[in-house]
Amino acid sequence: MKATLTLILILSLSVASFSQGVQTDAEGFQTFEYQSGDTTYVMKQYFFCMLKSVTDKPDIPQEEIMAIQSAHLAHLAQMGEDKQICVAGPLGEHPEWAGIVVFSVPTIDEARKLMSNDPAVKAGRLAFEIVDWWAAKGTRLF
Repeated sequence: MKATLTLILILSLSVASFSQGVQTDAEGFQTFEYQSGDTTYVMKQYFFCMLKSVTDKPDIPQEEIMAIQSAHLAHLAQMGEDKQICVAGPLGEHPEWAGIVVFSVPTIDEARKLMSNDPAVKAGRLAFEIVDWWAAKGTRLF
């Protein structure tokens, strides 16, 4: 219990200290600097989107489902080309979660708008939840 309270205190202080240094860059993104040893990281706010499976999907023909999926993938590809997303992909077998999308846009409202325009969301095949997520600028997946 004591360790848990200590961890909560440390995390609270970390959030409070970085939130005081948050700035908006020229493109409208929230950033702050984080020092670790002799390295300074520029942290940037991204938006993590969890795509969720919908349990009561509309009953539509398989041909239409395939067209919606194709339009969904085209929407993701276009957002990638427009550099509005960093990464997207499906998850393995899970009853509630379908995939993830990491947005690189200045506001959560913009991320919500982009996801709301996804053909699979519009068709009621997917739902989503978006939260802010911080990562160092230039972070890569290997």
